[in-house]
Amino acid sequence: MGKMVEDVRLQDKITDELKAYQGEEGSFGRDIAKRQRKNKNFDPADWWSNHGSSAPNLRVLAMRILSLTCSSSACERNFSVFQQIHTKRRSRLLHDKMRDLVFIKFNSKLKEKRGMKNRDPIEDHTFVDVVEDEGNEWITGVVSVEGVQTGVEPEDVQVAQSTSGGEVAPSKRKIVSQS
Repeated sequence: MGKMVEDVRLQDKITDELKAYQGEEGSFGRDIAKRQRKNKNFDPADWWSNHGSSAPNLRVLAMRILSLTCSSSACERNFSVFQQIHTKRRSRLLHDKMRDLVFIKFNSKLKEKRGMKNRDPIEDHTFVDVVEDEGNEWITGVVSVEGVQTGVEPEDVQVAQSTSGGEVAPSKRKIVSQS
């Protein structure tokens, strides 16, 4: 109850109303309320809205609980992440370590999703990648040798190319003159 109702005084009122419900006092003790609870077509939400008048705080809590959706999708997502982590290479990990890895991976996905939520959907983030792509012949005007079949002899040009370590390594490309 502490997670759904934070106010301590309201929690105490709900506890008192719960005792009245369990003791079938007030509107809970009426014959129609007892009969409807035993009915096989019993609808808890309707019952609480019809017979919960003597316990308004408990009725609100009951309606909140009844309106929660039941789903196993969160468990399925966690299990999917677990399967991604538990590979042949990592099959000897202890349960606690595995649980921690699943927790980290799942929360990093949530953080990534939250970051995507805050980005501007109109701003085009792909433009920077296309412009910085040195291998894109449309932007650089440099055509790879494999793609050229014009009969014109291409000339060698030295081009700086970054490596994964952040160093710059020279590479040769062919430029075809358009004359």
